[in-house]
Amino acid sequence: MIPVNEAIRRILNIISPSGVERVSLSEALHRVSGEEVRATRKIPPFDYSMRDGYAVRHEDVKEASADSPIRLREVGSLRAGYFSKKGVERGEAIRLMTGALIPDGADTVIPLEDTHKEGDFIYILKPVSHGDFIRKAGEEVRGGEQILAKGDLIRPFEIEILASQGHSTITVYQKPRVAILSIGDELADLDEPLDGVRIISSNLYAIAAQVMECGGIPIRLGIVKDQKEAIREKILEGMKADIFISSAGTSSGDYDFVKEVFGEIGAEMIFSQIAMKPGKSVAFWLWNGKPVFNLPGNPLASLISFEELVRPAILKMMGQRQLFRPVVEAILEGDVKKELGVRRFIFGLVSFKNGSFFVNPLSQKGLATRMSLKDANGLVVIPEDQDWLKAGEKVKVQLLQFNF
Repeated sequence: MIPVNEAIRRILNIISPSGVERVSLSEALHRVSGEEVRATRKIPPFDYSMRDGYAVRHEDVKEASADSPIRLREVGSLRAGYFSKKGVERGEAIRLMTGALIPDGADTVIPLEDTHKEGDFIYILKPVSHGDFIRKAGEEVRGGEQILAKGDLIRPFEIEILASQGHSTITVYQKPRVAILSIGDELADLDEPLDGVRIISSNLYAIAAQVMECGGIPIRLGIVKDQKEAIREKILEGMKADIFISSAGTSSGDYDFVKEVFGEIGAEMIFSQIAMKPGKSVAFWLWNGKPVFNLPGNPLASLISFEELVRPAILKMMGQRQLFRPVVEAILEGDVKKELGVRRFIFGLVSFKNGSFFVNPLSQKGLATRMSLKDANGLVVIPEDQDWLKAGEKVKVQLLQFNF
């Protein structure tokens, strides 16, 4: 039995980022860039007005005031998306709309509210500084500037920048295909008869949802009975994917054939037990360079072991830099007891009150509290060297959601 940190280290040492593919910009959100991108266009591409007002020469208006307004002749108007054929000469002004190109000769914009118009003339009522209310070409993005590094997460901001540069496609790391298999005579799929003794294989769908949540592509292989040859056939089918996950079949019972099958096909066992609860019976293999996870059949243990061990592996394959959930320090709102020597994970309800995080532990009483877990938005992490924590003490919590 190995520590949790050692299990994570062994997994991530084996995992490498996947290959890359080119996708449309509309499909790139939350993907990871597989290339460096540099700007080929300045943003903005030209000097433009930040306000409705007048384009003027600063030397004409620098002494303006309400008591001594400066009079200029209005010689034209210009809105965004058009060029002015006429420049601004001494003693002249051109009316501008926000976003309009600054005409030749002008170097300053006077806001409309700081002017007064009479016939063909305007009066400047306030002094301004040289260059006021003009957005200069290249002020936001310079030509040749790096706008995306290899390994950057593509968010709406990056989409906007790429679109502004005219990129309709982008190279990103591929999404790993994750095969999921549930094992057990007692399991039934959705809409199958339960015959009074079988249970629905909820793990098959929960694991698929977890795969999708972190960006992978789930491939549900269905349910296989506790029969060695049938398990072997399904495992070999699943090995066509990038990652293989089985649920159940990992303990030492008479009908748990998964470890035996993997041994026979030549897979290398990296570890078979972890000092964590729930999730002690997780096994990790490597077969022809592909990672294989055997997760417990217990739904709570499956959820948590995926979160702690499989999720970081999928994220690394997708080129992500941030592999782990954000962690905060929170004040316990209930007592927690566990055995020494194992790391305990407890679903909790995180709240934020008076400048501090609080967490109410929800899952420590077992599956009888399953319905309470629908409110969980964090995982309380109790270290190996602690066995008793009382309400009011501080603990580390992995944030699963931000709805607090």
